[in-house]
Amino acid sequence: MIPLSSQHTKITMQLIADRLGVSKYTVSQALSGKIGVSEATRAEVEAMARALGYRIKSDKRSAYPKPPKTVSDAASDLPYAADLIGDNDVPHTEAVPAYAAIWVHDAQRKEPSFWSRVLDGVMLGCSNNGWQTQVLSSDKLMMDNLISPPLTDITSPACLGSVVLGTLPIRSLHKLAQLHQANAPIILVDHEEPLIRADCILNANLEAARLACRRIISQGCKRIVFVGKDTYSVSFQERWWGCRQALDEYSRQLEGYSLRKWTISYGQPTWEQQLAKRVGASPTEELPDGFVCANDEIALKLLKLLQEQLIPVPSRCKVIGIDNIDASASSTPPLTTVELAKELLGTRAVEALERNLSHPSVHSEKVILSARLITRGSG
Repeated sequence: MIPLSSQHTKITMQLIADRLGVSKYTVSQALSGKIGVSEATRAEVEAMARALGYRIKSDKRSAYPKPPKTVSDAASDLPYAADLIGDNDVPHTEAVPAYAAIWVHDAQRKEPSFWSRVLDGVMLGCSNNGWQTQVLSSDKLMMDNLISPPLTDITSPACLGSVVLGTLPIRSLHKLAQLHQANAPIILVDHEEPLIRADCILNANLEAARLACRRIISQGCKRIVFVGKDTYSVSFQERWWGCRQALDEYSRQLEGYSLRKWTISYGQPTWEQQLAKRVGASPTEELPDGFVCANDEIALKLLKLLQEQLIPVPSRCKVIGIDNIDASASSTPPLTTVELAKELLGTRAVEALERNLSHPSVHSEKVILSARLITRGSG
């Protein structure tokens, strides 16, 4: 972990040097903006200093070369230089508390089953690192005004980087990258965008849907319906693809398997009514053998609708969800589902942020967290 400075913590050049495995002189030259230090090394030194809580002020480098200075001379040019000389430093008291910016859509922040738990994981990870947090609205990034708070706040050197929960348009992500200080990391959670430099922390959505579909096929289902809206999010789209892959594998070996999709406007106020209309309009004999739902919320609503139509689950129709939210274990019957990471998705995002702060030049990573089948009574 990268500890932060406080009134009782001394931030020294030697501390920064030890963390990076370079000399104190190199740290001095890098922080004072002097020549003779590569840009990559300078970026690593500044990132480590910022992570430790040292406030870096912008230095305008002189257009004219100056005579070389000693370490002590160079340090005298630094902001808060007295706090960074050697092992006898006074405590650093002027450091701006470092914080991580967490971006989440307003609607997702109110969603208790998944995104709020992912957010809890990010907050916990930051707390364990000693970092403060600012939870900001992703919807602000989709506006045209670049100078209004909170967008101006993340230009501060105290902002370690951003963790973005969920999907953002590429235009908004480019805006975020432009606003940040140089080399401030951006971590994408449950979303990836190859056109910007960012680590991605993802759930294995495609694997989860393949698991769900294989499970329902193993229970004797041949006519299968996927319920969701694959344009709602990348994860929903990947879950549809996973079902198609699983059916393709079986249909090449055996005949009689079919996969259809019930598209509902999930995320809109009318999605439950749309699902009820589809169930009510389908004669019992035309219903599929099994349903794979894009998430547990849809699956739980479908279970209730089938019961209202006196259609027994799992003897007539089997239902499987994805996510394993808390309510799934207490439904009637208990919902078979595929568990995907929630809090862990958030804590792994913080680990990625820490990795990028410690090693600014490191190659971007895509981390995919595995899925796990939870067998219960619905299918």
